[in-house]
Amino acid sequence: MRLTDGTKRSYRHCILFGVALALLSGCASAGDAKTWTVTTTEDSSIHSGAFRYILANAGDGDTITFSSTGSTLTSQLYIRKNVTIEGPATIRQTGYQHRIFVVNDGVTAALKNLMLKGGVSSHGGALCNYGDLTMEGCTLTGNSAWIQGGAVLNGATLTMKNCTVSENASAEAGGIINFDVLKMTSCTIVRNIASGSCGGVFSYGETQMKDCVVEHNSASGCCGGVSHANGTLKAEECAIRYNLAGGDGGGIGNSGVLEMKKCSIANNDSGGKGGGIYLPPEKYGESGTVTLTDCAVTNNAASSGGGVFNSVGRDNCSLKDKTAVKNNTPDQISGPYKADSNCTIGTNPNRSSAAFSGYSGETEPEPRSIVGDADVTEVKSALADPTSDIFAAVRTALSNDVGGISGDATASLSGMTASLYYANTFENVAIESRDLVVEYTASYPERVRYYALFSRADGSGFDMPGRGVQFELQPGQTLPDGVTPPDFYVPGEGLMTWRNVVTDNGSYDLEPTTGIVTFRVCSVRAAEATGDTGSGGGCNAGAGGTEGASLALLFAVPLLYFPNPKRNAPKRRERSL
Repeated sequence: MRLTDGTKRSYRHCILFGVALALLSGCASAGDAKTWTVTTTEDSSIHSGAFRYILANAGDGDTITFSSTGSTLTSQLYIRKNVTIEGPATIRQTGYQHRIFVVNDGVTAALKNLMLKGGVSSHGGALCNYGDLTMEGCTLTGNSAWIQGGAVLNGATLTMKNCTVSENASAEAGGIINFDVLKMTSCTIVRNIASGSCGGVFSYGETQMKDCVVEHNSASGCCGGVSHANGTLKAEECAIRYNLAGGDGGGIGNSGVLEMKKCSIANNDSGGKGGGIYLPPEKYGESGTVTLTDCAVTNNAASSGGGVFNSVGRDNCSLKDKTAVKNNTPDQISGPYKADSNCTIGTNPNRSSAAFSGYSGETEPEPRSIVGDADVTEVKSALADPTSDIFAAVRTALSNDVGGISGDATASLSGMTASLYYANTFENVAIESRDLVVEYTASYPERVRYYALFSRADGSGFDMPGRGVQFELQPGQTLPDGVTPPDFYVPGEGLMTWRNVVTDNGSYDLEPTTGIVTFRVCSVRAAEATGDTGSGGGCNAGAGGTEGASLALLFAVPLLYFPNPKRNAPKRRERSL
């Protein structure tokens, strides 16, 4: 049949239209997301209804759902495509030493309403994430890793919403270990265990937590609940509670930047320092910082720093906007800190200037004056010498205590005067266990503080030990409701109760016999050189505060207090000065 020119043109148009339609149809099919359904729990790479087969054949944008109860795996799965895997379903790993998922680098994936359990690996028992992974409504339980991350190792970006990480175990980070970006909202991290450090969440990267609960996790070493090594951890409206550490940091251990707002850190327990929060010593030029805003640190326990233990500096620990640190054992805060005037540190000052505990027998330790002894005369001279080590130690302590109060961020002093107030020895004091404890209370004007210097057991001179603050009222701050101050308190002045420790055969015990301690203490008044002549709250020892002052001075017994490692209520005797 011969075609006319017009017919040829019409035919060509039909062919072109058909080709274009076919191309468009083909493109549309290639771009459509597909939903796959898992119909069997069998682990198979050839069964078209098996999870392994579907995951291997799904394309970018596809969704995998389950009509079965889930999948029982015999080896790990790799998520290599941008897929959504949505339950409800349980993915159970039964293979020997296999985790469940690895999310590949460059992949954007989502896991929803899944239970992941039974995974075992060196790192990340349930999953290792190297992509951009979102988890919603998932539960990760019964997984383990013999090195890090009992449930999860995150090496990229992991977002978790309404997830539960429970009853997982590892040597380090029983629950989750994060090396990059971790974002958690309304998640629960509970009953995870670490044979080494960090029972709950261990982060070396950037972490955000909102409305999360970290509770009942435990670690044989440090950091029962959360450990944060570097980067920034921001937590808001979270609860860190009932966690246990054999070492330091019952609730949180932090050497990065920790910012917490409207959080509760409560009922955590440390076998070392920092029941609630622990800031370790400065290391490799980096040190942790903690800022607590409208938070509550309560009912935590440790050997020292029941609420907070700060090994670094005053600017590393800030309490703001009605933060409360109270009811912790054996003290509220050990180490320097700064606090807004509306914060609460403790609830009960001692009614007397000093109270001993931990001694044996019915007779309270009695002081003997050592004013005029050669070593005390050396201390007196050193306090008048701005180049001496003792002067520098007192100056640093005073700077930490008074710098930045009332909104003044300056932590340096324009000048300082320091004077010996009194000096005593307490000889052959029988003790109940390892430690003798004295709880000391002082009242002072704004730019004044009192300190105790203890003679070192090695005879090398006097030292200023750390103290644990039990109660603090800043100068000008109103007494909290229900708090009855000691008789010597002058309204408007500051008030503090704190504790120090003399351990049997420790740094300040001059008697080598076990079960008996002897120690020497010099009492010091330090003031910023502003002409202050405040009352000292019953601590004045006469004009100029000389060593000849009367025993109206609170240092007729020293500024010390010492912990009972059994954490039993110590025997206490109060002295009326």
